[in-house]
Amino acid sequence: MSVFHKFILFAALVLTVSFSLPIPAPGQHSSGFSPGCEKVYIHLDKMVYVAGESIRYKVYLLNGDKPGMAPCSKILYFSLTGTAGNSRADWRINFGDKPVSGSFEIPSELKAGMYVLRAFTNLMRNSPGNLPFSQNLLIMNLSEAIPDTLNLPFSGNAAAALPPEVASHGYALHVTTSKDTFAVKEKVRVEIDLRSQLQDAVNANLSVSVSTATPVQELIPEADIIDCLNGVTARREKSELPCTYRVEDRGYMLTGRIKNRIDHRPLEDAKILLSVSDSITPKIRYAVTDSVGEFTFYLSSLFDNKELILQFGDQSRNADYYWGIDRKELDAGKGNLLPYLLQPEETAFLNTVKDLRLIEAVYSAEKTGESHRIDSGGINYFSPPDVLVYPGDYSDLINFKEITDNIVPGVKFSIRSEGYSLQILNNSTGLWNECRTLFLNGVPYTDLAYLATLGTKDIKRIEVIASDFLLGDLTLPGLLSVYTHDHSIPENYLKNNTFSFTNTVIPNDTVQNTLPEGSSGTSGDHYPDFRSTLLWNPGASVTGREILVVEFPASRLTGRFAVKVRGITGQGHPLRAETFFEVK
Repeated sequence: MSVFHKFILFAALVLTVSFSLPIPAPGQHSSGFSPGCEKVYIHLDKMVYVAGESIRYKVYLLNGDKPGMAPCSKILYFSLTGTAGNSRADWRINFGDKPVSGSFEIPSELKAGMYVLRAFTNLMRNSPGNLPFSQNLLIMNLSEAIPDTLNLPFSGNAAAALPPEVASHGYALHVTTSKDTFAVKEKVRVEIDLRSQLQDAVNANLSVSVSTATPVQELIPEADIIDCLNGVTARREKSELPCTYRVEDRGYMLTGRIKNRIDHRPLEDAKILLSVSDSITPKIRYAVTDSVGEFTFYLSSLFDNKELILQFGDQSRNADYYWGIDRKELDAGKGNLLPYLLQPEETAFLNTVKDLRLIEAVYSAEKTGESHRIDSGGINYFSPPDVLVYPGDYSDLINFKEITDNIVPGVKFSIRSEGYSLQILNNSTGLWNECRTLFLNGVPYTDLAYLATLGTKDIKRIEVIASDFLLGDLTLPGLLSVYTHDHSIPENYLKNNTFSFTNTVIPNDTVQNTLPEGSSGTSGDHYPDFRSTLLWNPGASVTGREILVVEFPASRLTGRFAVKVRGITGQGHPLRAETFFEVK
């Protein structure tokens, strides 16, 4: 083996081991210290939606022990659950060191009614001291009538009424409008002032929403950012902190357990492979189950929004064991529900919300904005292939044996009475080794009978690594990768030999100042301007030495509008302020 190949194989081992770290013992944080508590607040653009609309949000996630420091967790989970129990939507986002903003399109099939939006990290699932965010929402559906009665849940961190502004750790926001009443389409001017009782200058990261003040606001009180981020957390000794669910401080942790189908005993020391179907670069991870049958993969953003495929290193175990994946769901309990009979003016308002949404659906232009790009590239930690063949460059060959016999040197594919045989020549030793590792479009594959049917019209390229391939503590004698034109894996193989699921991640917004899609609000715009949300700016900021000015046009809707400003200082102290104005 050349020095270069030895170096590549050593790098492969290092990269593989870095994603196959041992699982921390219960009560021990993966980085060797207690992660403490975390607190989260979500600022929403409004509280009443129609299925098919997007929920726009700004996330404030703080380190509960040291608010000025970045939170440990890098993954945040959302759940939207109907009080009737028959509608639910879940998603997750990646989090950095600063507050992030994003949006989630409400599924059009969601039933009308009251919902609870919860947001939490994996760490928050351990202890009541790490309270998840909870906010009641009202969601309508265009195809359903407004219900007569709503089941109102009790939100643990919502206040019945919030004062317009409040001081927090010596700082306070003050928000005013240039006047109390505006004409339709008139420019509205809002001034935001960060006031300090201290002498030092301070900056604040803010989000600003301006939306209709609804008559059902008392039914869906807004969670208070002060209570959410300043709430008292029960202090515990580090040794007493539960660690059933570990902190995701490096990325998404895919965790699961494997048990016997009959007696449910855990499967110990089983070799687990994780892959994704990829026509460019294989992405393979390796883990071993512990004494309770648990395995963990630490996954980077390269695995976001991909179909993750799990399988045993020993395929003979498929029929005897089952996979149990931790879906990162929060056990919120049933809670108490209070039936509420809608008043005529409330029903009329909700019908108006539906009508306006229908107008938007009819007149809004087709979305042409740039979609979020999903990076399909990655680190190819295999050594460079010793053989690279594009079968399409040669004459038509009808099956894989003809291909290996004629255009792929160093590979033998034999058809025997007991089945098929695949061998690779090790150039260093001169020995033909049985190839136990075949990849089809980036996925470990064992069905040689299917491979035998593939010809030059089916296969795009073939890669061969003749030397030993290292994967964790496995040493594999050679590797063969086959990539087809259709990039597919036979469904029967996936069903009978693997466990798969989609790793869905909602991208965070990159645009920091947005209005509802299709509602520019500019004069002369042909779009019927009936916006209920006049402004949603999740990327505002202000210092204690300046006044932030925000301007936007009022819509053609008359009524009362609420200006809500939420945020945190650079030291992690929560801030809020709000005011109201009329459009006539």
